[in-house]
Parts: sequence; structure tokens; C-alpha cells
Amino acid sequence: MQTKYFNSLYPTYTMIQRKTKMLVLAVILLLCLYYIRLYTKLPGPPYDILQLPLSKLNSELLDQKQLIVINEQVINVHSLLTTVFAYMYVLKDERFLQPSEVFTKSISKFTIITSPFHDTTVDIATPGQDSSNIKYTTVKLSKNKVVILPALWLYRTQDEKIKRIILDDPITMLAYRVF
Repeated sequence: MQTKYFNSLYPTYTMIQRKTKMLVLAVILLLCLYYIRLYTKLPGPPYDILQLPLSKLNSELLDQKQLIVINEQVINVHSLLTTVFAYMYVLKDERFLQPSEVFTKSISKFTIITSPFHDTTVDIATPGQDSSNIKYTTVKLSKNKVVILPALWLYRTQDEKIKRIILDDPITMLAYRVF
């Protein structure tokens, strides 16, 4: 008799288990989305341009998500990747920029721009601007100098010999490419 009673309750018990699992998954998903939102939050205006020597560059400055211009020559940009940016990225994409009249949005955690061959200029704009009326700053980039852009900043150049290195981690890839 007890077996019959338990069997009649079993469908209800499994339904409650299923609903509990769905509720737990929903809470975990909401917590993940909230974490992504906090992780990718940009500082509001006013934005700063930090000019500093390579010796002063550290991960705390990078976490401020401000434009950074290194005001001394960096002969080997890849040494930055193994020192300052160590453990801060999973994916790296390196290529030369194409000249453009249109601003490109940095949809990676960091975009490193350098001119390995000669002096040039790069136009930089703060995030969140309307594409029809962009206010920008022109940064003079000497040979082997580096500009570090955080996520969502805009940039363009008229020079084809400027190297761009994109550094991504899983959270920014998910936040800026999927959502």
C-alpha cells in the first residue's frame, strides 16, 4: 500500500526537482549576466588620457579603462604581453590597420596600437558617441610608441603601417561580441 502511495507522489516530486533545477539555473544565469555587466562597465565622463613611462604601467592602471599613451619607445611590444598583460587575455590577434575614414570600435578588452616604422597620427574617440557627430582627439604616435585602448573606444588612422594587437578574455568576448 505504501508503494502505491509513494508512486502516486513520484511525478509531483520529480516536477518539483525539475522546477528547482530551473530556478537554480536561472539564478546562476542572472548572477553571470550581472557579473559581466559589472566587469565591462566603463567609467563615465570625464575620460582621461594617461601619459606615462613604461615603468609606471601596471594592471591597476589598465583596470581604470582609460586611454593610455606610453611616452617612451617600446621596441618589443611583445614584451608588454608577457609582463604587463600576462594572464589578462586568452585570445590575441595581431595585424596591420587599414587606412579608414570611419572610426573602428574596439570590441576587445585591450587594443594596443603602435607604429613600428615611422611617426604617424591616430584619431581616438571616447565610447558612447553618436556615429554622425564624433568628437575625437588626434594622438601623435612616434616610432615605437604605444597607445593602449580599453574596450569600446573608437579609433581610426590614415596610415597603413600601424600595428594593432587585440587582446581578449572570455568575458569581454561574450559581452561585446555576443550581446
